[in-house]
Amino acid sequence: MMYQDKRTQVRGSVMVYSIIAVTGLFAIGSLALDYGRVQVARAELQDAADAAARHAVTVVRNELSGQIAAFHHANQSLNENRVDGQQISFALGQDVRVGRWDARTQVFTPTNFADEANAVQVVLNQPVGGNGRPLSLLPLLGRDQVRVRASAIARIEFDEDVVLNGNGGGGNGNGNGKGNNGNGNNDNDDDEDRIEVPDGTYRYWVPATSNPWLAGMPAGTVANANNPSRNPDFAGTGFKDNGKQIKRNRGTDGEGSQGTEGTAESNYAAWGDYAPKKASPIEAGTLRVRPGQTITFDALNGGANNSNSSVRFSADGNTGWVIDNFGGSENGISNIRSPINAVIAVFISDGRPDQNGTVTPSVLDFSSASSRDFQTLRPQRNQVFFIGDGRRDNGEIQQFVVPEGVTRLFIGTMDGWEWSNNVGGFEVTAHVRGNIATVR
Repeated sequence: MMYQDKRTQVRGSVMVYSIIAVTGLFAIGSLALDYGRVQVARAELQDAADAAARHAVTVVRNELSGQIAAFHHANQSLNENRVDGQQISFALGQDVRVGRWDARTQVFTPTNFADEANAVQVVLNQPVGGNGRPLSLLPLLGRDQVRVRASAIARIEFDEDVVLNGNGGGGNGNGNGKGNNGNGNNDNDDDEDRIEVPDGTYRYWVPATSNPWLAGMPAGTVANANNPSRNPDFAGTGFKDNGKQIKRNRGTDGEGSQGTEGTAESNYAAWGDYAPKKASPIEAGTLRVRPGQTITFDALNGGANNSNSSVRFSADGNTGWVIDNFGGSENGISNIRSPINAVIAVFISDGRPDQNGTVTPSVLDFSSASSRDFQTLRPQRNQVFFIGDGRRDNGEIQQFVVPEGVTRLFIGTMDGWEWSNNVGGFEVTAHVRGNIATVR
């Protein structure tokens, strides 16, 4: 009779139990790894959705050539993020939508119109696993991947607590409530001539005769007194546009003389309702200028030329011809290097820029394409800066931060001297960034 050693039986049983236990522990560990990986991916996707919605809603009112800028910013944000090491898949207009958020009903309603929008919704659905990076255990159970979902809605609220400073929204800037032609008519009261502009958005017409170096200066102030054409620019009645796109007579948009001495007055006279301002730039009314505030510009439609020509250069100007102001820094306002005919601007305080005790700032140079391709610009008080079309080369909206000690923004165009004979102009839309919150 043969006997089996009981110790051998025990050792065999222990080995079987050990294999089962190790296999079980491995399965539990693998499942835990898969679960952890999915949870990390879900958190990454939620972060990406939140970031895209918040980044996009900052420019939900901006557009250029009919395209809402929010889509571009959402696309940029989502492409910069990864989930589980993979690029996020999404479709603009389907997974990313602009719309109107109703705080009372907590409902998001999509819209195709930037003027109506105050929110951006992002809904993402992303696979975890597959694509050469399989999960550990789930494939054994017949699941190669797990899909995670995230959604976010970001809303922007605009501060519309603004005043018109008593000038009637289109007046002469001296607080007397008269219209820009000085006849006592208040443009702001004429509802038939006003086009409704949404909160946080302001639209101005800027004639090409607008010389930034006359910003905040009284009527009769001269700029470029000794220019080669012997035809200096001088300030007229200050023009403060209330940003509500009131319909005004633009005249013939300039006569475009060839610089004949003494022709300034006749050229100014061709500008209809804008004739009294002469070469003074346009003051951006209603828009509350507050230090630290971010302003963006877009929809810069129109064109300008510094001489009599049917050619009109866009808001970026004639990039093949970079100049500076012939008079250099004038009236306390800095010089600039910029393409001619470009849209430019300057922030100043309440008083005259040449009497506020400020040292004239340094000259900003926008002569190269790279110098104009900035993301954020922080100009100083009395420092002329380049706006152009308000966009970077990749389409991103550029941001302009209001400096300390300023209360007013003046917009003009670039020339070397003799703004009086310029032709054309630009519709300039400004947006003030509101308060952003993730609401869902």
